[in-house]
Amino acid sequence: MFVITKVVSSLLDDLLSKHSEWTTEINEISPLICYRDIQTTLCNFLERCEEQNDSNAAACIDGILRLDMLCITARIFVILKNRELRELLQRQKGPQAQSLLDLLQELIDHTDDVEIRSPIIREIVALSKNSSLFPRCLILEDVRIQAGGPVFGGGFGDIWKGDMGEHAVAIKVMRPIGKHTLERVIKAFCKEAVLWRQLSSEHVLPFHGVYHWPERPSHLCLVSTWMENGTIVDFLEEYPDANRRSLVMDVARGLRYLHSFNPPVVHGDLKGRNILISPSRRACVADFGLCRLASESVSQSASSTGCGTLHYMAPELFNPVKSEPNTLESDVYAFACVCYEIFVGHPRFSGMGMAVMKAVIDDERPLRPAAPQLDDDMWYLMNKCWGKNPASRPRAIDIVQRLQSPQDIIIAIIGSTGTGKSSFINVATRSERARVGHDMESCTQDITAFTYPHPDGSGRDVVFVDTPSFEDSMRADHEILNIIAECYKEHIILSGILFFQRITESRMRGTPLRTLAVFKELCGTNALKNVIFTTTMWDEVSEHIGSQREQQLKTQFWQEMMLHGARTARFTSSFDSAWEIVKHFDAATPQPVQLQKEMVEEGRGLSETSAYAALIRWWTQLVAHLRELLRQTSRSSSNRRAVQRQLTEAVRQQTALREAHSVSLVLPPPFAQIIISL
Repeated sequence: MFVITKVVSSLLDDLLSKHSEWTTEINEISPLICYRDIQTTLCNFLERCEEQNDSNAAACIDGILRLDMLCITARIFVILKNRELRELLQRQKGPQAQSLLDLLQELIDHTDDVEIRSPIIREIVALSKNSSLFPRCLILEDVRIQAGGPVFGGGFGDIWKGDMGEHAVAIKVMRPIGKHTLERVIKAFCKEAVLWRQLSSEHVLPFHGVYHWPERPSHLCLVSTWMENGTIVDFLEEYPDANRRSLVMDVARGLRYLHSFNPPVVHGDLKGRNILISPSRRACVADFGLCRLASESVSQSASSTGCGTLHYMAPELFNPVKSEPNTLESDVYAFACVCYEIFVGHPRFSGMGMAVMKAVIDDERPLRPAAPQLDDDMWYLMNKCWGKNPASRPRAIDIVQRLQSPQDIIIAIIGSTGTGKSSFINVATRSERARVGHDMESCTQDITAFTYPHPDGSGRDVVFVDTPSFEDSMRADHEILNIIAECYKEHIILSGILFFQRITESRMRGTPLRTLAVFKELCGTNALKNVIFTTTMWDEVSEHIGSQREQQLKTQFWQEMMLHGARTARFTSSFDSAWEIVKHFDAATPQPVQLQKEMVEEGRGLSETSAYAALIRWWTQLVAHLRELLRQTSRSSSNRRAVQRQLTEAVRQQTALREAHSVSLVLPPPFAQIIISL
């Protein structure tokens, strides 16, 4: 029980007065529409309780908010399984639709579970298009559009250059033309913004948000990263000797990402002008104006802006009887047309005008051009993608597999937060794609891959696989291990592993020691020959002190693993230093790690693996140590509270590990109970 103070009492009165407002029109959608207002009121209530030092009331409200989010998610799934309720949701307009869009985006952002995200993404895309609105979290304020006019003009949008903070951005400003009214173009822009917002890949142009240009208040602006190297067409004109096959692979990976997204995404307008080149000279897919979910019906996906660009359209899109939407298969057809443009320098059937349509319908194929980098395998693959029957075309995932060189090197990056993992990737790839953290918050919250061509000119790619650390404040240890395990279950065989350690640390304890213990069991003995313990931050210590610490690491912590083939290296924050380390890995001798063998070959569950057992041992020993320390610490000691906090966290981690094998790693128990009850 807690005492009802005057402040809390007034807040309760406010809550009750709003209750009648929230329940004016009751249907299954109403609680979702009112959710944001309810949440804001409860959050204000929580803040005032904390100001009054009313910890019991604060804990109660905090629990209500957490449980409420689970109930809301459960209610949404009930609605989505009922056709009438789903249609009611999609018919919402104005403030009601805005509240729903904000809520749906919040749910998407706060879960990694594909089974939850996928149906909500379908719903938010449909609602955004129907209502001509988008979630308010997409709105940007600190954008400045540069004077001088647009740098590029498209069919229904002009591209301007601008600034957002210290970074250059591209700003797509909508431009209605002729029969395409402002309202219809706004619908298309909203849908593009919402769908683009859900995508995140190094092979997809990064989207920042939506900007309302004060000079044109009725025109939406979509803001994305500015690519100084321009389109792939412009880039190859300036650098004709560039590795074109590597760029084709980048486009294929971008297409694979879209098609493997859940739900699958159709690009709809793949062409050279919609492929941009990043500062690290990698290709990424851009312009999602004709993008659609593969699950959308023809009526849902019908676009006011057409169905693509003539030279890249598949034959089935020229159906004179009925309008056919772009599909995953038509994207693959367009991909082959982009390949032709990359290798030859101009589109297929260039200069034929509208006669292109007849050539495509008649399944005419161009003669193989005399392009130096276009080999037999590539030409064969392009012709397979041009198959007249859509079902005969390869999938994007098959295309990547066929293009994947067996000599490509895949390297996992492992280490605690702040050891320089992201900095290493940025230096090695000459980019800033990996976010670098300057506090104790883990930057790498999911598995992320960064690809870069090997500088030896061999044509091989090196893929750096960045992994989350065990200091992620948003996830328990078993969730981090599960993310890593899911990656290895995809049959990715590593050429090498870089384990990062700060040379500035005078002692190894806490999370670094835990990471090392799990790492040892994760690798197993056989994979250690492909491990390099990499020390960083040598510029922050003297050579003498650094060498002493390096020797201590070798003899006290790494010795056993080095006896089985693990090596050491120093990273001195230079491009040459990074690649001097990478060159020690041999692509011809990849080795599955122990975690992979246990889960894939032996069929064990995550909680049955050696790495999981190492985590349990670590936390069990720490709990015992802290309990003994607490017993020995005087009640009046200033350290007692700190020890108590550490013990509480250790018990939480230990309990989560022990229960995780029988509890879903994604949905907490209350959610499952709610689903069952409904």
